Amino acid sequence: MINSTFGVLESPGQPRHPGGKEHATKLKVLIYEAEEGGYWAKVPAIPGCVSQGETIEEVKANIFDALEGCLAVREEMAVQEAPAVEEMEL
Repeated sequence: MINSTFGVLESPGQPRHPGGKEHATKLKVLIYEAEEGGYWAKVPAIPGCVSQGETIEEVKANIFDALEGCLAVREEMAVQEAPAVEEMEL
């Protein structure tokens, strides 16, 4: 298993936070050798965010693309979510 950490930045010129500041989030990416050859990777913090590639370079590029897609879907879902009436901890 290869352990990588990617720094994920917002697109330049499109800040999402008040004050116009960009932010970075580090996410752990786990890369494994696939039994059939090549590699596969996952982002443990984001269930379902997985990808594969024939080389380490390819799997890194592919998981980054998958991560962008997963984050876009999560953002869209958050926008569509109705506001909570009440929040509680169990």
